[in-house]
Amino acid sequence: MQTTVFKIGGSLFDLPDLANRIEWLLQRYPAQRQVLIGGGGLVANAVREWYLRFGLTEAQAHEIALSTMTTTAQLLHSLLPDSQFITGLRDVDSGVFVLDSSGLVEHLPRNWTVTSDSIAADVAARCEGKLILAKSVDAPSGLSFKEWADAGIVDAYFPTIAERVRQVDWCNLRNIEL
Repeated sequence: MQTTVFKIGGSLFDLPDLANRIEWLLQRYPAQRQVLIGGGGLVANAVREWYLRFGLTEAQAHEIALSTMTTTAQLLHSLLPDSQFITGLRDVDSGVFVLDSSGLVEHLPRNWTVTSDSIAADVAARCEGKLILAKSVDAPSGLSFKEWADAGIVDAYFPTIAERVRQVDWCNLRNIEL
């Protein structure tokens, strides 16, 4: 089944018209199965502060940060009332789905090298689908996945997984004309 995974960057959650922008994105990249994964955004940034302030281990902070993806998945589902909220990919047919991917990461490193970028890439690789990174910045042209990670626009683990994804596209969702 043709699948496209959309990673909706947490930096976009301050846009009042985010639902319209996501609908535009879904129309631009049609597929039988469209799966949305939300980034952590401000909530994940608070966990990063707690990590430093309270001396949490990376594994502890990572677990807390993963829970923020449940929150942003619930927000995305609320913004897209025609979507279906799911916690796994088994038995998922065609349609628009918001995935709470926090329970699908047991095989990934439990540290800050892995964020929602790598998690979305891992889901796309498992589905043998495309990955669309919806972010607040333009894609750097001509750079490798490793150079993206070195520049800090994706997480450090992303290049490891992205090589297994059929196609990776980038969209500055903040900069589109509706």
